[in-house]
Amino acid sequence: MKRPALYFLLFTYGFASIVFEAKAQDTQNALMPSFTVVSGPPNSTPYSPNPLGFVQGGAGWSFTPTENVLVTAIASTAPEVTFWLGSNQILASFDYSVSDYSYSFQSITPFLLLAGQNYSVSTQYPNFTSPVIVDPGSLSGDDGPLVSISSSLSLYGYSLESTSGQLTTYSSDAVLLGPNFQF
Repeated sequence: MKRPALYFLLFTYGFASIVFEAKAQDTQNALMPSFTVVSGPPNSTPYSPNPLGFVQGGAGWSFTPTENVLVTAIASTAPEVTFWLGSNQILASFDYSVSDYSYSFQSITPFLLLAGQNYSVSTQYPNFTSPVIVDPGSLSGDDGPLVSISSSLSLYGYSLESTSGQLTTYSSDAVLLGPNFQF
């Protein structure tokens, strides 16, 4: 009588391991631009072969995960990155080191974004003291250079943050590449 219970436990453990391993994934970038993203300190003009913009306040993009994603790293064109639930509730904010014109990912304390929820990610300077460099792009290539999005995410549009901290999202296939993340 004890053997069937042991076999059941071993089968259950083995099945759970297979399910867990099937969910494992390699690190993915949320956005993959077809161009070099430029980051850097304010009040200096970077060289870029791409059209650049500057936004007073903050800028970013809005999306919906198609599956749960665990965010593990961020990249940005400004020293603060904020994740929002929708466009009105701040979920998490992170500091980002902007020391030169490199746009590289930096590890953060991981956090979960749930499938089917609408989120936004924005970047800004503390107290909105400087304009943010943005590299405009779009999924179609119609509104700027081509940008691809992970198959685990669905793009809603681009977001602008006012200097009072209010985020407004515009439905579009365009993105303002200031912030990006890995999961």
